[in-house]
Amino acid sequence: MTTAKGRIILSSLSNCKSINADEYWLITRGGRDIASFNRVFELAPLPALFHTYLTQWKGQPGEVWWPRYRERFNAQLATAQAQKCLHDLEILTNNGYSVVLACYCRNERFCHRRLVGDYLAGRGVEVVSFNGMDPVREKEASSSHDFEQLSLFSEEWEKAAE
Repeated sequence: MTTAKGRIILSSLSNCKSINADEYWLITRGGRDIASFNRVFELAPLPALFHTYLTQWKGQPGEVWWPRYRERFNAQLATAQAQKCLHDLEILTNNGYSVVLACYCRNERFCHRRLVGDYLAGRGVEVVSFNGMDPVREKEASSSHDFEQLSLFSEEWEKAAE
């Protein structure tokens, strides 16, 4: 029996209620804990990086600060603690699980969850982004498990309609 590969779904926290997944990981250091979410500090920006963002970069165009942020966060992803979490995500997806990685950022273009997704995609993991507005993306972001399509009509009616 072959297990279908799972996927990583990147989403802002505000869009998560629309996503069907096996696990939900909150990759932030701040904010309150949320029922049904695993808090994963190892994939959240270190306090020093987040402080630099808040005090030096917030409000500036992303093109100004993003290259430095990306470099510092990618270095963080190379630590043993982050590597263990990234490896755990690979194992989950290889076993058919879909996992949401969520944070508070609305714009994924300048967000650490995108960098986590880019890292995992580079390792061969399927990664999709979910913005909560596009039904095509919603279908892509749903759980990777296959379900039989149910019909409202009898088989005889469907054959007659062909």
